[in-house]
Amino acid sequence: MPDDAVMEILRRIQTSLAGLDRTVTGQLNVLQQDVRMVRAAIHDMGETRVTEGEVEVLHEDVNRVQQA
Repeated sequence: MPDDAVMEILRRIQTSLAGLDRTVTGQLNVLQQDVRMVRAAIHDMGETRVTEGEVEVLHEDVNRVQQA
């Protein structure tokens, strides 16, 4: 049976992994939302005339998603 020191180390690792899981899950949710917004913007471009400013904003959004 592991001694108390090993069990304490394992508890700390478990706590750290749980925090990491929450962080990754949150970032994944934001990334999924960004992808949906970019897809919607591209879809809208096919149905309307797009201004130069809108194209620039779309490029910025795509770059932000790629860097995430």
